[in-house]
Formats: sequence, structure tokens, C-alpha cells
Amino acid sequence: AVGTPRVTFDHDGRSWFSRSHPLHANMDVADAYMAGNTSLELLFDTGEENGLYDPVFQQRLERFEERVRHLDPDHDIVRKTVSIGTILKEIHQALHGNDPAFHAIPDDRKLVAQELLLFENSGSDDLEDVVDSLFRTARLTILVEWGGAQVHAPWIDRVRAAVREDFPDLDVEVTGLLAIAMAAMVEMQDGLIRSYVVALLVITPLMMLLVGTFRGGLASMVPNLTPILAVVGLMGWLDVSLDTLTMMTGSIAIGLAVDDTIHFLHNFYRELSLSGDPRAAVRRTLETTGQAMLTTSLVLCAGFGVFLFSEMPSLNLFGGFTTLAIAFAFVADVAIAPALVTLATRSRQRSRGERGEALDR
Repeated sequence: AVGTPRVTFDHDGRSWFSRSHPLHANMDVADAYMAGNTSLELLFDTGEENGLYDPVFQQRLERFEERVRHLDPDHDIVRKTVSIGTILKEIHQALHGNDPAFHAIPDDRKLVAQELLLFENSGSDDLEDVVDSLFRTARLTILVEWGGAQVHAPWIDRVRAAVREDFPDLDVEVTGLLAIAMAAMVEMQDGLIRSYVVALLVITPLMMLLVGTFRGGLASMVPNLTPILAVVGLMGWLDVSLDTLTMMTGSIAIGLAVDDTIHFLHNFYRELSLSGDPRAAVRRTLETTGQAMLTTSLVLCAGFGVFLFSEMPSLNLFGGFTTLAIAFAFVADVAIAPALVTLATRSRQRSRGERGEALDR
């Protein structure tokens, strides 16, 4: 319970491979010499045909590009930005004898249109990558280093906030591989939380119906939730983040734990109806159903334990924590569940005995 709040959500595909894997060296080279491994794309809709000829918009876009480079003071991840302004400044400089003083956006709308038309007529198709055919929508490409979800997600939020501040009058769409990947990660986080809530809301009433009492149904959820709490808490203490692989561990754990709990409770109440003694019913259930639960748990642990021999650290973590979750689920069902159902049954039998004595008197 203490370690659970320490868990963080993160997704870094590079961490799925060992540091000695060539992927790390290749990505380091791409970050250092090839302007980054991934990109964020922004589409600026001016709302009118030939709206990109407006030098005021071009200058606003230039200032925004400079702002984007310094949005994250802790992580210098922006390697390069590419837009129509990048090409326009190079055209303007080339038409003035490559004088660095003219590496700027022209102030005249007609001059902007003429220079872009001249560039198009030269046979180059570079403009197709940064504008649409009507010169209405501009594309800004921000090339960044790979940093994982914990770095990229807050940075994208800062980019969105900066867009709202600098271009409140324009329709700007934030897209690209990086934006889609971070959106998918956020959706997986929200989906994980929703799935656990829905599972509890559905499984708890079903367990109450199976047990036949409100208290017994709630008590039966303790061994079902214990494996999840134990595994997630262990991840928190070991600083292991929940990503697309490790977040599946909890779903697998609750499914197997509920399955074992149902088998245990079904046989417990059947034995209790025959003997009337909770302790004898627990003993008989563990001698029969408990052996089957042990066998299936060992088989499942062996199956998921195979991932521990993988060369990918991500699969090692997934296999290791899933194996622990299965083991915790079995321990909870043979140690916690018997104690809880015994207490619940004794309490119910005691209340029935007291009502019987009252009727006799």
C-alpha cells in the first residue's frame, strides 16, 4: 500500500532492449548527428487561400519556433525545426548573394509571394512538404531526441499551451508520430484505471451472490486484490514503471485470483453444508481444490517464467512480475481466504445461535 503511490506510468521503447544492444548506439547517433529520432507535427490553418504569403504570420511562426526550442528547461530535446519559414529565409538569402544579413523573412507580402513562386518554378518540390497546394496551411516539423513518455508527454502539453497563447486566432492541429504515441499511452493509462474500476464493480456483486452475504462477498475480494496490491507496490519500491507490457500484469493477476477464489468458495460452502464445521470445510477444501489450485499455479508460473530467459529486459519484467502475481494469488487464496470465510461463517452461525436461543426463551 505504501509502494503503490510510488508507481509511475512511462513508455520508453528503448528501455525494452539491454544497453549493449545496437539499438541504443544507433539511436544515440541519430539524436546527436541526425536531428533526433522522432518528431512532432503542427498544422497551422490560416483560414484563407494564399494566407501563407502574409509576412506577419511568417514572423509569428518564426518566433514560435524559437520559443519551442526552450520550452523544457530540464531537457534540451529539440534538435531542429522545419517550416515554410526555413525555406523562405534560405530563398531570401540566396537572392541577395548569400549575404547572412538577409537570412530573414521579407516584410513585403508581394515579395514573399514572388520568392516562393520563383522557388516553385525552379523545379524544386520541397514546398510540398511544408505547405498545401493552396498556400493556406503550413506544416511545422519539430525534430526531437528520444526521451520516453515522462519527458515527451509534459513537453507536448507545453507545446499545446504555447500554441494556444501564440495563435489563439488560428486552427492549429498537433499531430505526428510523437503526439499519437503519447496519446495512446495516456489512453492506455486511463483504460487501465477504468478497467480496474469496472472489474471491481462487476466482480464484487457477483462474489456477494456466490457467497450469499454482503460481508462475505466483500471479504472474498481481499484475496483477489492482494496480489495486485503486492505486485504494484513492489514495482513502486523497485522504481519499475508501468508501460504497455507491465501494466497487463494486474489484469492477468485479478483474473487468475478471482478464478481461484471462486473454486475455493464453491467447494468450501459445499463442504460446509455437509459437515457444518467451518474448520473441517476449509481443511477438506484445501485437500481437494487446493491441490488443483497449486498445480495450475505452478504450471502458470512456469509458463510465464519462460520470459525471464528473454534477452529483452521488458519481457523479463513482465514475466517476473506476472509470475509473482500468480504466486501471490495462490498464497492469498490458501492463507487469507480460508481465514476470512471462517470468520464470516462463525459470525453468521453465532448470530443464528443467538436468535435460536432467544426464540427458545
